[in-house]
Amino acid sequence: GYAFINGFAMVRFSNEAYGFINVKGELIGGKHFKDTGSRDMFVFSEGLCGIYTDYTSFGYIDENGNIVIKPKYFYGYPFRDGVAMVYCDASIELGCSCHSNRVCGKTAYIDRKGRFLWKWNYL
Repeated sequence: GYAFINGFAMVRFSNEAYGFINVKGELIGGKHFKDTGSRDMFVFSEGLCGIYTDYTSFGYIDENGNIVIKPKYFYGYPFRDGVAMVYCDASIELGCSCHSNRVCGKTAYIDRKGRFLWKWNYL
């Protein structure tokens, strides 16, 4: 299994399906998330946790398992001080149509509602 961090732990149901349990052992959000990244991404921070709904769509759920930031990013980091950094994945708002931040070089900071706070391009 996986360790509890901030009151939640990732659980594996099959090679393709993952979910989260709380400290009471209750499943939250179902068991339809994919595991395609670092364990550091899949922790609840400030009430939100990054998830993949398929292998290229990263978004965030709340502590009840509700998707609160639509999965449309390639990758993202946990929230800190109300802000998270995300990498694009064909995001119209970022003007990108690629599947790798190294190719298109688009990253951004978003708030807890998914609004862009700052966008920039790598050189």
